[in-house]
Amino acid sequence: MSNLFSPDSQEYRFLETVGELFFLNLFYLFTCLPVVTIGIATTALCQSIITMLDGGKPLKVYFSVWKTDWKQSTCVWLLLLALLAAVLAYIYLFVVVPESPSFWVTLVIVLLAAALLAVMGWVFPLMAQFNNTTANHLKNAAVMACAHPIKTLIMIATMLVPMAVLLITPYWFMRLGFVWCTLALSLICYSNIRVIRPALAKLIAKAEKAE
Repeated sequence: MSNLFSPDSQEYRFLETVGELFFLNLFYLFTCLPVVTIGIATTALCQSIITMLDGGKPLKVYFSVWKTDWKQSTCVWLLLLALLAAVLAYIYLFVVVPESPSFWVTLVIVLLAAALLAVMGWVFPLMAQFNNTTANHLKNAAVMACAHPIKTLIMIATMLVPMAVLLITPYWFMRLGFVWCTLALSLICYSNIRVIRPALAKLIAKAEKAE
């Protein structure tokens, strides 16, 4: 029993990780409420989880990121939000409204949505790890998404879990409301960061070598 409270035990590290993800989830939800702040909140969440995986203190990092990355993260988010709104509008006009939507139009819209989600999945971790221009961050996110298609598909699938649950069974989506509010969002980000961490490590090593 005493081993449970040892900082070196697997049980202790697991409980510590769950606790940190719990508080990060609350921080993230609270700071996303104005909507316009979702970009910087996501960058801060990514940086916090990267810090956690590196053995640091993620809760101390979360708000410090706001001081340095607020402007760029917000610009990127507003651009992606506008594109997302356009894709959703096309889905409504050309897929939902028509009684028999065109297969090819539907396919193009689905591919555009997937491309947008792919860029969103990569760009915030890149902003959390690297200093670069907004255009280069977006370009690099697209390049990384194409260079690592399996990792990108895993990220997209993970990001769509809440929406999938909502569409498949709204009842259970509501029943799982406590999970969404306390753990799910930070856990999704944690999972995605673990998936792409090796690719980010290679980029960091390449950037350090170039310097």
